[in-house]
Formats: sequence, C-alpha cells, structure tokens
Amino acid sequence: MLKCFSPSFLPRYYSTKALRGIRKKSRPFVDPKMAEDGNGKPDTSEGLCSDEEKSKDTGIAINTLLSSITKFILNTPTRRQSSAEHFIHYRLSEDRFKKATITRQDVFEKIISLLIHHRRFREATSVYRRMLKEDFCASSTTDAQMLAIGLASGVVRPEQALEGLGRIFQGGSLRKEPREGKFLEDDFIRLLGVWKALDLPPQSMVHVIRKFISCQKEGYVPSRVIVNLLVGMLVRDGSVDEAFRVIDTYNGQTDDEPEEPNVVVDEVDSNPGATQPYAALISSLPTFDPLSQKTIDRVLTEIRSNEIQIDSSLFTALISHYARKRDIQKTLSLYDALKKAREDTGIAELGPDIVVYRRLWGLTKWANRRKLVLPLSLRNRHSRSQLAPSSETPRPPIPLRLIFRDMLQYLYIDINHIGSMEKITGGRYPGPDDAQSLLNTGLRSFLTSYDYEGAIVLFETFTEQLGVHVSGRTYAVVVWELVKRIEEDLALRNIVDLRIPSRASAGGSDAVSVWADHLLGVKLPRGKVSLREQYHNDRLVELLLNRSRSPPNDPSSSDTGSLGYRRFSSPVRSRKMREAVPTVAIVHGTKAVPSGVVLSTKPLLRMLNRALTLHKFADITESYSQCNIAPSIPFLSSDTILKKTTAMIEDVRKEMIPPNGVVLLKKGKVGT
Repeated sequence: MLKCFSPSFLPRYYSTKALRGIRKKSRPFVDPKMAEDGNGKPDTSEGLCSDEEKSKDTGIAINTLLSSITKFILNTPTRRQSSAEHFIHYRLSEDRFKKATITRQDVFEKIISLLIHHRRFREATSVYRRMLKEDFCASSTTDAQMLAIGLASGVVRPEQALEGLGRIFQGGSLRKEPREGKFLEDDFIRLLGVWKALDLPPQSMVHVIRKFISCQKEGYVPSRVIVNLLVGMLVRDGSVDEAFRVIDTYNGQTDDEPEEPNVVVDEVDSNPGATQPYAALISSLPTFDPLSQKTIDRVLTEIRSNEIQIDSSLFTALISHYARKRDIQKTLSLYDALKKAREDTGIAELGPDIVVYRRLWGLTKWANRRKLVLPLSLRNRHSRSQLAPSSETPRPPIPLRLIFRDMLQYLYIDINHIGSMEKITGGRYPGPDDAQSLLNTGLRSFLTSYDYEGAIVLFETFTEQLGVHVSGRTYAVVVWELVKRIEEDLALRNIVDLRIPSRASAGGSDAVSVWADHLLGVKLPRGKVSLREQYHNDRLVELLLNRSRSPPNDPSSSDTGSLGYRRFSSPVRSRKMREAVPTVAIVHGTKAVPSGVVLSTKPLLRMLNRALTLHKFADITESYSQCNIAPSIPFLSSDTILKKTTAMIEDVRKEMIPPNGVVLLKKGKVGT
C-alpha cells in the first residue's frame, strides 16, 4: 500500500470549492469495469443454497445497488443531487453488503467505477475514503484514478501524483490479473480517459504517458492509441516539433502489426493506420492559429515523401479542422475527395464516418441560418415600412438533403451493393447513441435552414425506419429552434406596432404574428406591449408542448380551420413502455425522463407539420418583400393544403432516400 494512499491522504470530504474547478465533459468515457444490471431477486435464505447460488444472488444484489445509484443520479432533480453522497453511504451500510469480505470490496470498486463514469468525483472520493477506512485494499486501477482526481482538485501535488503513478506502473506487467496489483495497458488507457475528463493540463498527461512507457519492460512498444494521445497532448502543449519526432520514432513499429514472420503483406498496406498519428496531430492544432496551416502543409509533405497510404482518419481530421474554421469551401472539397476515394478504391473503411457528418451538420447550423432584421429604411419614421431579409455576405450553400442521402449510403447502406441493400460491415454501422446524435444534429441543421420538409423526412427516417427513440435532447432541439422563430416574429410584430400605429390599431400586424398565433395556439394581445417580456422562453415552451398534445383536427385545438396538416403514424413501441410528452424541465435538461417512459414522436411531428404548413402557405417573408403587412394566408381548403404538403414531403423523400432504401432501413433498426 502506498504511503500516499493512507486515510489521511484525503480529507474527510473533498473541498467543494476545489472540486468545483473540475470541468465536466458532455460525453462520459465508458468504463468496462462497470457492471450491467441484473434480473431477479436475491435469495435471503441462509444455509439452504449452494455456494454457486449464493454467489449468483450476491451478484444480483450488487447489480441492484448499482442500478439504484444510477437511477438516483439520472432521475433525481438538480436541487436534490447534493444528497447523492448520503444516499450512497446509506445503501452501503445495509447488512447484506457486509457479510462477505470479498463481496464488500467488489461493492466499493464497482461503485467508485460507476461514479467516475458519471463524473461524480466528489462522491467517488468519499466512497474511496470509506473503503480505505474499512481496511480494504483498492485495486491499482482505482488508486491511479483517485490520484488523478486528487491532482485535479489540488489535494495532491503534481510530483506526488507522478511518483505514486510510477510505483503503480512498475508493479504491472502485460498480464490480465489486475487483482494481483498488475497495471495493464488497457487500465492505463482508461486512466487517460479520466485524465482528459478532468481537464488536466496537457503537460501533465505528457509526463504520465512518458512515465508509463519508461516503466515497462525493455522492448515495449506502445499501442497506437497511446502514441496518438501522446502526439495530441504534445501539440496542445505547444511542442509540435517533438510531436513529429514521436511520430518518426513509433510510426511503423507499434504493436498493431502482425506477429507471424511468414505472412506476406501488400506493400501499400504494410503499415495500416500510419496516418492516424498525423490525424491526431491535426485534430489538436489550434483552430484559428495562423501557424496551424503551415503545420498541416508539413504533415501532407511528410506523408507524400514517405509514401504513406492515406486513410479516412486523415480526411476526418482535416474536415473537422476546416469545419471548425467555418471554411465551407475547403470542407466540402475534402468531403467530395473522401467520397471519390471511397468510390474509386471500393474499400468500406475508406469513407465518411460518423464524425464527418457531425462536423458537416454543425457547419450547416452556422452556414444556412437565415435571419430577418429591420432594414435601415424602416428605422426612419418617414420612410417606407418595409421588412426585408438580412443583407449579409452570402455564404456557399451546403446541400443538406444530399448530405443526408450520402449519410444513409455510407453509414447504413453498402454503396457497392446498392441494389441488394447490404449493410456495411467492419463496425461502421452506427449504434443507438450515435444515431441519436446524428438525429439531433441533423434536425438542428434542417430547422435553422427552414427546410421543414427535410426535417420531417429525416425525423421519420430515424424514428420509424431506424427505430431511434426520441430523447429530451431531441425535443429541446425542435422546441428551441421553433421558439427562436417565434421570437423573431414577436420582435418584428412589436416593431411594426410601434413604428406604424395605424396598422397596429387596425390589426394589420396579423401577418407578422401568424407564426406565433398558429404554433402556440393562442391569440396574442394587441397594443404597445413588450411581447418578448410577456412571453418569455419557459412560457413559449409550455405553450408549444401543450399545443402539440392534440392533433390539428381536434375540436379542442385552436386551429383556424383554414390550414391543413398531414396525417402520420407513430412507430410501434413495447407494451411495457408508456409514451408521454416531456415537461419543460425535461426540455431544459434539468430533469431526466422517468424509467419506463418513452417520449412520444407524435407531438414533434405535429410541431414540424404545423411549421411546414405555415412556412409554405403563410410565409411572412413574402409579405415583407411585397411591402404588405396584411395577412398572407391564402383561402385554400384544408384538403388542398393537405394534398400539397403531402406531395412536397414525398418529393423530398425521393430526393433524400436512395432507391429501395426504406427496405434496408427497416431490416437494420438500431434503436431496438
């Protein structure tokens, strides 16, 4: 046991002020040690069952404990999260977790791992301290992770942490027996994940990686993951030349190469993944630093001079870099080059991946947003009352529908077998979490572009064909984009009422407020009232959610009757799950969706269908361009509008989904 791991190593409770400086990341790292939930109930009878049955029941009890802690962390409101530590220690004090010594130690280890996974570092420290107080010896992995947490909170000095980690590394070897004090390379990679989550300085991670490499046996070659992390941290620390030297040292001799000496490998593929360290270097460059472009040119020069085969990792790094710079032209050029390389070579691994499409969706959120502003002519009371689109510098348009079609082809459909619709192999098929992320980012891109037909097709494809469940984040994306649209209308309407009193008294600003009136289902008041103060964000969200609970043809709905809406069906859900509409707290992200409840897709589709109908048949921008503030809703029947919107969506569906694509998507649902 290390001296620094005595109970006095940590105070009774970590300083809240010190822990407050630890910045939480949005995406938690996955800890393989974290146990899965079990089924069944523990057998409390003693002396009547075998050792194997007792062990099984003990495992079920531990999984039940972990499940209850997870539910408390995820479902408890924010105001009660401070009581998580008390809840965990209360459960640890139960008699069934004190019977067997080895079980007790496992309980501590699993709880600490679970808390670190959820970024609950203060609670993890408290459980770790109790574990030491009860004279249990923590594993080397847990000790190393707690050293990192202590360093981040300021309890441990950098030299102290490095010395302790060095002792842990020296006692390890490449064996799969972590309980005997061995520290494996996989444990070290997991430790680096905690290190990055704690947002520790890059220089400290460089020291830790070098310490781990120096503590290994002679002839040890680090894996490509460790080399890539070392290169990235060196670049972030400002040591670009040192990063190139590390690549020259380890590139071509990592432990990922085949060990059989008689294996004949093609010359081009003799060092697969050789561009990954270069990709890690580019990904770590400062986005807006003028020297970054020179470094990228140096990377490309070295790759050409060394005749290294370029793979998708380098394309992904370059696309991400230029997308962060908002260089639309270079980003799209690299994307087209990556697609061409995929089609020319026919290699499934050489093609756009999930990261590429996340970057493209994020870029479109900025590039395709359109805003209506008050022109200079309207600011003069004696000028014409005209509202026109903003005269910004035109940006190159990003083809959202084509990008979505490509995404289906490269991520869900094998482009070489488009006729038979075979699924891509090699682990590139997105899982539920990846599909959820693509759904949310794609929806935001289409909504910021006011492409409501594309948003509906994307939403229905993910939820109905791919079986992706709707989350609170999905609701937040749709609701907040529509709220922004409503706020623009409220601001414009307030300007019209103030600048043109005659039109306000005559009710002539109806065209400006048509979005707010029909989407919210309320008749907004007239007069010189600050509508943005009266209808704040929470009020708008509440009105939108209440409005979406009833279909447009419901008598309780306040539709005017002149607008038609397309009918739709909801994907089949499990009978054990209850569909519901989220609350304002769930949309804000301050409360999680309760267990046993799945958010319904119908309210979101109602919002999108109403937005589409208003955008096409009550487009206020058309009124502004014609200097006409009168209502612009045409006198069309509900059936006529319904037929027109349905036809528009079907045309867009043919444009966005490959031929026979629905057949494949129904076969390979990712949300089930």
